[in-house]
Order: sequence, then C-alpha cells, then structure tokens
Amino acid sequence: MLVASFGSGDGVVIMTNEQQGGELANELVHSVSVAYGWPDYRSIERPSIPVAADRAAKLAGKYQVLHRGTFSIADNDGQLTVSLKEGVSEPLYAMSANTYFVLSRDMLFHDDSGPTPKGRIVSGAFEMDFTKTP
Repeated sequence: MLVASFGSGDGVVIMTNEQQGGELANELVHSVSVAYGWPDYRSIERPSIPVAADRAAKLAGKYQVLHRGTFSIADNDGQLTVSLKEGVSEPLYAMSANTYFVLSRDMLFHDDSGPTPKGRIVSGAFEMDFTKTP
C-alpha cells in the first residue's frame, strides 16, 4: 500500500505478506497520518449508545449483501460483534436506534426496522442493501 500527502509531500509504503495484511496496513496508515497531521485520515468520532437486549437478539444472525457475499452479527453477552470476513469479528456499536458502526473503517450499518431485518451498508460513496437470511 502506498499513501502520500500532496500538501506536505510525506508518504508511507507498507508491505505485508499476511492473510489480513490489508487491515494491518490500514491501521498503520492511520497511525502515520495522525503522527504527520494528514487531514484526509482523521479519526471519525461518533457517539455510542447501549443496545437493548431484545434489539441485540433480533439483530443477531447472518446477512446477505446482494452480489457481495455475507456477513454476520452476533450478540456476545450484550456486546454486538460483526464478522465481515469469515473468522474475523470486531465490535459493532450503536450510534442511534437504527444506525451502527465499526471502528476499523468508515462504515455505517443502517437497519430499516421492520418484521425482517434489512437495511444498507454505507461506506464512503458506496451503499449496499442487505437482508437477513433465514
């Protein structure tokens, strides 16, 4: 991964050979950008609110993203987690009754509350619909 700042001329090159090298590279780019004050990689601060136990239980399950694959949400003793890749999970936080986020990337999960959980994932300019699988 190569990232450079046009403003300052600083940059960073990161090479990995691990299965989850992309996640590691993203974390390293974020750390370097904070140290050098790059404006495009600032942390996004979001409020986090508790999720009711019945709501967390309803959200738990496997979801299908059209033409993109699946992801799952689990309720682990009151803490929601999301697995965007098989075997890799991270905490999922609520910022409102129907909007959730992760810390590893700029990604929001909007739950369109209804009888069957469905909604959309928003990541930058990309929006993808999802539905809960039976």
